[in-house]
Amino acid sequence: MAEETANAGTSQGRARDQAITLMHQGQGCRQIARITGLSKSTVSRLAQEHGHSFDRAAQMKTPLKARLADLQATKMEISERISQRVLEALDDMDNAESTRDFAYSAKGVADLTRALKDSEPVHDQSADVEDAKDFLVDLRDGLAAVRDEFEKHYGVPYESDEAGRIIKQQEEIQNDES
Repeated sequence: MAEETANAGTSQGRARDQAITLMHQGQGCRQIARITGLSKSTVSRLAQEHGHSFDRAAQMKTPLKARLADLQATKMEISERISQRVLEALDDMDNAESTRDFAYSAKGVADLTRALKDSEPVHDQSADVEDAKDFLVDLRDGLAAVRDEFEKHYGVPYESDEAGRIIKQQEEIQNDES
């Protein structure tokens, strides 16, 4: 009976390790529970312990920012193309041979100028500040997670002299492997 309990603990530990790996790969809570055989509440608790979130909104934040950046770049390209057309319309105005041609060119310049004004990207510095804050918070959280994993794995405080020796040994091993 005691042997069965020890084996269950070992397989439970392997399932938990697998769940953590799957979290880092971006799998969802239900899918991890199905694959590992752990309950959804256990998977959620593990995620919380390891600083992971299954919050869809948080996961979509980075792709959304990338999409907005792509749209901003497209808008900039459109602005550049309209600017070129304004210059061409101004040349047509300068070279107009009749009042009618001049009027059509002037109308074109006015319309294109309006379109240019509407298409110019607006630079929002508050968004840049928020991006910087988000980056710093993510960096802090990531460093804290690394520290916590280190302390959990080696059983020594990260700021200790012993931790410094462990890190130095790991670096030497990596350098030898390179």
